[in-house]
Amino acid sequence: MKINNVTAKFDWYKDLYYIIQMENKHICTDKHSGCHFNFIGNKMDADSFRNNGVEYYHIIEWSKQYCDRNGIFVDIGAHIGNYSIICAPLCKQVIAFEPQKDIFDCLVSNMKLNDRRNITAYNCALGHKEHKNKLYKFSMDGKDSTIEKTLSRNRNVIDEYDVDVVPLDSLGLKDVCFVKIYADGYTHQILVGAFETLKNSRFPPILLKINDNMWSDYKDSTLFGYLRYIGYNIFPIGGAPNLYLASDHPVRKQ
Repeated sequence: MKINNVTAKFDWYKDLYYIIQMENKHICTDKHSGCHFNFIGNKMDADSFRNNGVEYYHIIEWSKQYCDRNGIFVDIGAHIGNYSIICAPLCKQVIAFEPQKDIFDCLVSNMKLNDRRNITAYNCALGHKEHKNKLYKFSMDGKDSTIEKTLSRNRNVIDEYDVDVVPLDSLGLKDVCFVKIYADGYTHQILVGAFETLKNSRFPPILLKINDNMWSDYKDSTLFGYLRYIGYNIFPIGGAPNLYLASDHPVRKQ
């Protein structure tokens, strides 16, 4: 499997009509950033977006401190691109990964709607090695999905299909300034497959979303243990349940 086989190819002048007219898709303007977002949802979801704006916008705003105009922001589990779209002007490049087919279409359309030409998007999942895996989707809006089979048990799976999984290290990235990982059940594998990238970028800060209901007994012993093993300190983010920052690696203090 070659990584370029799952790279999104863009035509910035191609008509978006076929995407934005699809059933259950909406285009709204975020009241905080002024960015435009195409997303999947019902009328209630659209009304909520118009009234409240991007979810957890204050965390995205807080994350901007880690963006660097000479660096690369890696957005893993990009969804429709909230972080990628809003942070792109502050970075040299954004590399975004979203394995869900329909949500990836929204991501690409949002890149075009906001003219974010420094974002490269990949319709694949990340892991510790190259392989194919089953993706399990639990919600129409794409906010609840996983490629970890054990998390699909006793859940209402509304769709499932095979996706490509690749290690981040296969891209050979350097100068990564910030990493965001929203990937239920697969964060540890992603980090293992990203070690060389992290090392070559002097271990940049990592924003992690951990679902306590799924991993309350798992996160400290395995995921957090691995992060500490490779030199990171871990801090909970106030006002944001299940979000943590891995940072303060000794290499960055040298």
